[in-house]
Amino acid sequence: PTAAVCFLQPRILGLQREGFQLKHQRSAEGVQLKQHFSALPRLRPRTTMSMVPSFDLSLFSPVPSGCGGLVLGACSLSYIFFTGQVLGLSGGIRGFFLDDWKAKAPFVSGLFAGAVIVKLLAPGFLQPLPGIYEAGMMYRMGLGGLMVGYGTALANGCTSGHGITGLSRFSLRSLVAVGTFLWTAITVGTQSGMQLTFPKLAEGVAVANVAGVTGIAVALGVIGASLLALIPLHKKKILDPSVVGVAAKFLSLCGFAVGLCLSGMAQPGKLAGFLDLSTAWDPSLLFVLGGAHLLHTPLMQLWLKIDSAKENRPRPLLAKDFACRLSDRFHLDTRLAAGAAIFGYGWALSSLCPGPGIVVLLAPSSVSSPEMLSALLWNVAFVVGGVIDKFTKPKPLQKPAQP
Repeated sequence: PTAAVCFLQPRILGLQREGFQLKHQRSAEGVQLKQHFSALPRLRPRTTMSMVPSFDLSLFSPVPSGCGGLVLGACSLSYIFFTGQVLGLSGGIRGFFLDDWKAKAPFVSGLFAGAVIVKLLAPGFLQPLPGIYEAGMMYRMGLGGLMVGYGTALANGCTSGHGITGLSRFSLRSLVAVGTFLWTAITVGTQSGMQLTFPKLAEGVAVANVAGVTGIAVALGVIGASLLALIPLHKKKILDPSVVGVAAKFLSLCGFAVGLCLSGMAQPGKLAGFLDLSTAWDPSLLFVLGGAHLLHTPLMQLWLKIDSAKENRPRPLLAKDFACRLSDRFHLDTRLAAGAAIFGYGWALSSLCPGPGIVVLLAPSSVSSPEMLSALLWNVAFVVGGVIDKFTKPKPLQKPAQP
C-alpha cells in the first residue's frame, strides 16, 4: 500500500493542477467573450413595418420630373387635339401586336424614336433593368409583365389614359382606377422591398450634362414646331388628312417618350424609390403628375365645355368630336377595379408600366445582354396578358368607356 500511495500521489496532484489551470483559462476566456459582446450594438427586433417613410433628398429631382410632366401633358393634349382620341399607351401598344398593327405603327415607332433621341443626347436619363439572371428577376419580369398586360386591358387604361387624361376630365372611373393601382403598387412595393431589387441610379438626373439637357430641349422644340406646322398644312389642304394624322401621332408619341425619360419614369430605381416606403422615400414622381395636370387639366376642361352650344364646342382637327366626351365618366364595374389592382401589383413587381416598358428596351448597352433579356421578357409577358384578356372577356354590348 505504501508503494501504491507513493506511486499515485504525484499523478493525482498533477491532474488536479491541470484541471485548475484549465478551469482558470476557461474562466478568463469567458470574461473576454462577455466583454466583447457587451461592446457590440444591441439589435432590436423589427416587429412591424412602418408605412410612414423617411425622405431621401439625395436624388430628389423636382425640376426634371416637373418638366417631364409638362412634356407628357403637352404631348397628350396634342394627340387629343389632332385625333380626338385619348393617348393611352397600354391600348396603343397592345393594339399594335393584337389588332391593327398598321394603324398603331406610328404610335409604337414614335415611342422608339423618342427613346433613341434620349439615348443619343442624354443617356443618363435611361436606366437598364437588372439582369435576367439576378435573383427573382425572371419571376418579376414574367409575372409583372403578364399582370400589367392583363390588368390594363381589364381596366381599359394605365397611368397615361387614366392618370393624365381621365383625371383631367374629372372622370370618376379614372379616379377609382388611379387610387386603386397606386394603393396596390405602394403596398406591394413596400412589403416586397422594391428598392433592394431596383437600386437607384446614382448618375441619371444628378449628373446629366448641360449639353445633353440642352439637346433634349432643342429636340422638344423641333417636335413642338413640327406639330404646330401641321395645322396650316392641313387647313390649306397641302397635306392629306391621313398623312397629317400619322405625323401627329408619331410626333406626339416621340415627345411623350422624351417626357417619360426626362421625368424619371423610365428609371426603374426612381420608380422603386417612389413606391417603396420601407426605406428612404423619393417623392420626385409626384411632380410628374402635378406637371402634367398643370397644363392638361385647364385646357381639357376648356375643350370639353359640356354646357356650351353644340355648334360652338371645340373640336379636334381630324375628327368630328372628342371620343372621351362621348363616353360615360361615371360608369364603374368590377373589371375596372380588378384590372387596376392587378395592374398595380404587376407595376410594383416589375417597376414598368406600358410606356417605360418600350423605352427601357433602348437602355441596355448590348442587344444580347441580360438587361435586354429582362426587358424583352417583360414585353412578351405584357402581350400575353393582353391575349388572355382578348380571348377570355365576354363580347361587349357597347364600346368600353374611355378613361
